[in-house]
Amino acid sequence: MLRMVRGRYLEIAATLESETVGRPKGKDTAQIRSRQVAALREAATIEMELRKHGAGGVVDLKGEKFQRIFKLWIGMIRDVTMEMLEPEQVELLFNRLETEFTGWEVKAEDVIR
Repeated sequence: MLRMVRGRYLEIAATLESETVGRPKGKDTAQIRSRQVAALREAATIEMELRKHGAGGVVDLKGEKFQRIFKLWIGMIRDVTMEMLEPEQVELLFNRLETEFTGWEVKAEDVIR
């Protein structure tokens, strides 16, 4: 889907450029402007749809959805460790993870920039 959107954006950009650069001097530009406005409107509509569906390229690390996924991962790790380690080892591991994960959102934001 993103490949299709990128392709459409390239077409829109080409339309805007060719009609701006190639317009004859002294001619009526109403039709050119109309096509440019339509192209920009389409680009804005595409962008809004992407954002509505969460495909805007932004990861909200503090958002509810991401936090639920993070809790799921931690729960899965805990389940596996409970099967493989002694309870004392599980507690040590999760105490260490808790320390390591302090401020993880800031570290993650630095990574995805």
